[in-house]
Amino acid sequence: MAGTDGNIDVVKGTAAATPVMPSVPADHIKIAHVLILGGATEIREQDINALWEPRKLSSVSWSQSSRSGTINGDGEFEWDAGDDTPDCNVTVTFKCQYGWNYTVQDTLTFTKQLGIGRVFSGESGWDNNEVTEYVNYWKYSFRYERDQTGTEYSPVFTLVFAGDIVQSAHRITLLDAAGEPIP
Repeated sequence: MAGTDGNIDVVKGTAAATPVMPSVPADHIKIAHVLILGGATEIREQDINALWEPRKLSSVSWSQSSRSGTINGDGEFEWDAGDDTPDCNVTVTFKCQYGWNYTVQDTLTFTKQLGIGRVFSGESGWDNNEVTEYVNYWKYSFRYERDQTGTEYSPVFTLVFAGDIVQSAHRITLLDAAGEPIP
């Protein structure tokens, strides 16, 4: 803020779950404000004159990890010569618009849209195509079991939130016995 004395003064707002913009002192005019998020180490251009908005779900990221089957460093599900139905964890992580972990309190529907195999949630158990789970955390892991006894093709999954319009999709690349990707 610029004061009538010609000096530029920093006037701090209140840091809280819902931050409060500082009041402009009577002998000052506001030049700009800066939204400084928790954990910030620098001011970015998009922080200047940005307004705080209540946190909301903004993005979903997907990853898979080994269980009885092996997920390689590229995230591909390797062929398992010793097990016809190896499985892996499929983890979804939720973030708010500020990039922070965001706790979802909702029923998620995890659906195998394409591909062979089954899906599992602790609430629904095993199903060929779709399971649901009530989540009250910033991430959740479903399970996917491939079926190497039939003609395989890499699965595509969707995740839909019961109370939101957010939908997200993810594909796991399956590898055949020669280590080649299965379409």
